[in-house]
Amino acid sequence: SLPRNRRFGAKISSTYMSGDENFAFTEVSFYNYDTKTCGSPPLLNDYRGSNSSTVNGNTCQFWSTQSPHSHSFTDAQYPGKGLGGVPFGKINGCVAHSNIEVLRDLNLTPEQCAKKCVDHGPECLGVKYFPSRISLDHSNGVTEAYEPGDCILSATTTVGGCDNSQYEMEFYPRLEDGNVGDLTVNHNYCRNPDNEPGGAWCYTSNSTIRWEYCDVPECVNDPNLLEEYYEYRITWTATRSPDTLSLQMGELEVPGFLGEAPVMSNLDYAGDYVASVVHGSSEIIVEGGSSSSLNYALNGDTHKFFINRETIDDVPGMKITPSHGRWSVVTGLRVYTANNNAGADPIKYRIEGRVLGGANMRVRYANRCLQSYNNGRVRTTANCDTSSLSQRFYMNELGEIRSKYNPGLCLDPRYGISYPQHGHQFHACFSDIYGEDSSEARIQQFIIVPETEQIQSVYYENCIEYHSTFNTIYQNGCRTHVVQKFWFSEGYFKSWFGTGTWNLISQRNLPWVSDFDRNPNGVHISSTYGNGDDARYYMDVKFYDNTTPYYEYRVSFPELRNPDSLVLQISEVELPGMLLDEGEYIPPDSTARSYWLACGGTGGVVYEHCAVAEEVAQDNEVHEVRCCADSPLTGFTYKFATCAAQVGRKVWGESIIGGKCHGIKTYAEAVGICKSVGSRLCTKEELLADCTSETGCMFNHEMIWSSTPV
Repeated sequence: SLPRNRRFGAKISSTYMSGDENFAFTEVSFYNYDTKTCGSPPLLNDYRGSNSSTVNGNTCQFWSTQSPHSHSFTDAQYPGKGLGGVPFGKINGCVAHSNIEVLRDLNLTPEQCAKKCVDHGPECLGVKYFPSRISLDHSNGVTEAYEPGDCILSATTTVGGCDNSQYEMEFYPRLEDGNVGDLTVNHNYCRNPDNEPGGAWCYTSNSTIRWEYCDVPECVNDPNLLEEYYEYRITWTATRSPDTLSLQMGELEVPGFLGEAPVMSNLDYAGDYVASVVHGSSEIIVEGGSSSSLNYALNGDTHKFFINRETIDDVPGMKITPSHGRWSVVTGLRVYTANNNAGADPIKYRIEGRVLGGANMRVRYANRCLQSYNNGRVRTTANCDTSSLSQRFYMNELGEIRSKYNPGLCLDPRYGISYPQHGHQFHACFSDIYGEDSSEARIQQFIIVPETEQIQSVYYENCIEYHSTFNTIYQNGCRTHVVQKFWFSEGYFKSWFGTGTWNLISQRNLPWVSDFDRNPNGVHISSTYGNGDDARYYMDVKFYDNTTPYYEYRVSFPELRNPDSLVLQISEVELPGMLLDEGEYIPPDSTARSYWLACGGTGGVVYEHCAVAEEVAQDNEVHEVRCCADSPLTGFTYKFATCAAQVGRKVWGESIIGGKCHGIKTYAEAVGICKSVGSRLCTKEELLADCTSETGCMFNHEMIWSSTPV
């Protein structure tokens, strides 16, 4: 006798507005109507607003009265229809624990609390109301706290013999009709308790007009009224037979409105899109716990990575400094599940980025570059290489000097105080071991004195000095000598935004995965920029609006599937995004760098075309652009006599790039213009050798950007 869809496998044809009438189905609506302002069409029987006049302007009669019109529409006869009129008395005593619903944080009045009981229906027989903050100690040892205005709907009208005043809780049971109570929920608002076809109505206060319909608006099925979500969980809390161990159905449909598909922001940089900008990163610092599996967090397979936290209040996560040393833009996060213990899965994430750059650290005395080695030693070299991580150093907001080649280590001035032949070395960072505010951390902190180009130890108050005999740097008393002068090129040595705070990229819930979606341990992950490995289980989120490049990232997981779990478990973290080419991005808060300008055409005579042959400019100034290439390019000119003969190599030059001249450009814009055709900025030496003179745009009389830093 029950309706069944007996055509197994038949196609269902439904629309947004209605299901397929050829089949039996159940249907519910999730529109979040405000029934205080409208009613669901066509009957409007769920209207609970305060309209108390009819379509002809007559005032409505109170439902609890029988004058001027007698009637049988009372809350007792039509429970749950919003008629009100039920008195509540106030008595003392210990109320039985027969709660229907606990209403917290609504700051209700006693009358509003009683109204909630009436709206709930006949099952509610009374309300417990809390006029002040209290804590109730139950016999099972559980303590519950209630705030002023909290309300409990109760299924009983009885109390015990104890004095309830000790709890400062008020109990109002429903009284029998005709009794007068402390609270009366009474109104004359339009309602439709008997499902009249014309909608909400009321008895009028006009003795000659018994009843009329009211002008109550219909609730419109406007998708804008719905909340937007990315994923859904549907749970069936009961089945027709309470003893069945299975659930079955023919089809599940969730009709609704699909919003516009989000579009990734356009990244106006040159670089490489990669599956993870932190893949293989060697500097990982665990936060909110400890881990002995750091090498598995970013290694490209499903080996389990875990963080043990001491308390459930600790937020597990990690700081990641990519070893490639390039700027990157993160456009998403992928978290692959571990092989077991689903309760240790993260369900929320937070990702932040900050600028921690790197630069060549040069000695003025011999224009040599510092270089770090895997044993922590520091030496200098004449072969300065901007692409070598062993020559990339940076100072963080604490004043520590760190090496991109030796992540997690800091320059330690204790080495090389008495024996300059040994020199300073990179050692484990005391701020990571003892804390950023510890006295030990001060030992490895330095300050830069811009006026003298010296680097001074905070702890020893000496200055770093270059020792040419031993080819080392060491501590010596500060003095005005060129061996204590250092400068930085091809990057940002002291580079962080503001005081080094982390900048939020994104935070929200991770997509849901099943307890059973587990990855086998130790299997290779094959992913791309656009997609994770579909053969593996992972949670994937997109950062559609992020376009800001960073050097370093912090990924944390504020909430786990099991909130009491003391361990976080995953198998891999990926941050898909773009690795930027060198020179593609200059942070807005970084100090401007200086480069040499050279006259566009010297003609062999320094002052023939320009006031000076060369001068210094900061990279945020604007000047003219000419480009050079190391191999033939279309439109580029090769000059042997004036160029190659002087610089000792073949160089091709051009002024007209992309069909037009380029003047009044910043250094970064100049770099980008030359890169757009596969060329580069010329060096100061090449410009002074006239490698680009007479190549057009009348720039022979202008000062041209060079790639040579000051």
